[in-house]
Amino acid sequence: QINSSSETANFYGSAVLTTDYYAFYPYGEILRASYNKFVFNLPQEQKYAAGSFDPKAAPMVAKAPYGEVFDFQNLCGLLALQLKGTESVKSITFMAEDASGALMTVAGTYSVDMTYEQEPVITSTEAQTSITLLCDTPVQLGQQATPFYFILPPAEYPKFRIFIETADGRVMVKEGTKSLSIARSHVKPTAALQYAENVYMDLSEDGWANCYVVSKSGSYTFDATVIGNGELGLIEGAELHTTDVKIAPVSAELLWEDRANMIFSVDLVDDKVRFYASGKEGNALIAVKDTDGNILWSWHIWCTDVPTEHTYVNSRGTFVVHDRNLGAIRADRGTGDEWKESVGTYYQWGR
Repeated sequence: QINSSSETANFYGSAVLTTDYYAFYPYGEILRASYNKFVFNLPQEQKYAAGSFDPKAAPMVAKAPYGEVFDFQNLCGLLALQLKGTESVKSITFMAEDASGALMTVAGTYSVDMTYEQEPVITSTEAQTSITLLCDTPVQLGQQATPFYFILPPAEYPKFRIFIETADGRVMVKEGTKSLSIARSHVKPTAALQYAENVYMDLSEDGWANCYVVSKSGSYTFDATVIGNGELGLIEGAELHTTDVKIAPVSAELLWEDRANMIFSVDLVDDKVRFYASGKEGNALIAVKDTDGNILWSWHIWCTDVPTEHTYVNSRGTFVVHDRNLGAIRADRGTGDEWKESVGTYYQWGR
């Protein structure tokens, strides 16, 4: 028996008589239970609740000897993201990186050892690296900050990003400027953040290409209705799958990246590919597809400092070339194993 204002509740039912009892909340969410351990799922998708958090995503445990009162304890903490503006928010995604740049576990399968003395501690057993807060009905922002609550595992998050999507598909990406500390059973509020749509740098503004250089973090876009270099890309005898430079894609996808966490939030809006680059160096491939999922074209995204141009002269003439191989993230060979970063993607004779 319980009502919305109660701090206590009475539960009735039959149970095997024993000396110690364990309890887990929410009911029915346990994946597996043994004598002294619960295995449960911390959901990757959480539901927005006005002024509160998703109760089905907030695990608690309790233990007590026979005849004693259960004292439930939270297993996670809360991040209260404060947003203001004039937009309607559809969803917000949270991701974090450790000191080495690897994505951290923020959801998935966890276990809790019920033999704890003072405070329960959770351990990740199957990792998910993002949490998305879904708004069943878009939440209208105002000049007073609206809190959006994320249930997060207790941890120190050295670097984090949030991706805020509005009801009309616009996206804001915000990077945390300092470490985020989430403590069990505590709320960590952020400063009020004004929503501002990302300004996308148009990589194809000066012309179409098969490869675009991205030299710093930020939001980028390019024209997805023309293949590669346009008419210059229709090389006679190359046996391309098309003789028309115009294409009509319906979706975009990140096919691969050779360094994790370089490219995020790839989509297709108004015939333009949009994506967010984290600032990490390396190579990625973004493709566009038709309604049947067939790839119409793909583009090499080369994340490196801006290559300089050099004049190269040989017996065939004078050529202007980059200071590094295609796909390389450094121009010189450096020392030790740094030479590997100057090799690039092993393109040869135009392949």
